[in-house]
Amino acid sequence: MSKYLPKEDLVFFSPLKKEEVLIRLANILEPEKIFRIRFLGLGRQAGKFYEGWINNDSFDMRRIIGYKNSFLPKISGTVEDTSGGSLVHVKMRLQVFVLIFMIVWMTLVGIAALVCTIVLLASGKFNPFLLIPIGMFLFGYALSMGAFKYESGSTKEDLKQFFEATPHEN
Repeated sequence: MSKYLPKEDLVFFSPLKKEEVLIRLANILEPEKIFRIRFLGLGRQAGKFYEGWINNDSFDMRRIIGYKNSFLPKISGTVEDTSGGSLVHVKMRLQVFVLIFMIVWMTLVGIAALVCTIVLLASGKFNPFLLIPIGMFLFGYALSMGAFKYESGSTKEDLKQFFEATPHEN
């Protein structure tokens, strides 16, 4: 079911020890800023591709991008030692405000789409204006999933590269 929602739970195996993974993570992170110049990636420190924090074995971050994308994933995770390396557990979610907005939007438009579908079926007459809520629902879903998956895909590739990691089956 989660493959149809804008969220991802991943585990990576890295041959690096936990301390080295955390050092590499610290090398790509800069502290969060309230205001940031986002045009073409300006306003970020050289070599820093993410903003966030590390606390002991856990981290919380998001990509620094040169454009606005409300569906940019919030990335959190933990690092644990294993024999021969470490496991990096990563969760990618929508920002809380965006998640709440999309739940309200999809609920209201979904109800309108359901009512319009019932009216279309009951009346027996085709009215193209009754298809608008269905289109709005499909557009909202496609927008949120497409924008989230685009950004999460870039993050997965970054993490694999930074940690010399491979996906790990749970």
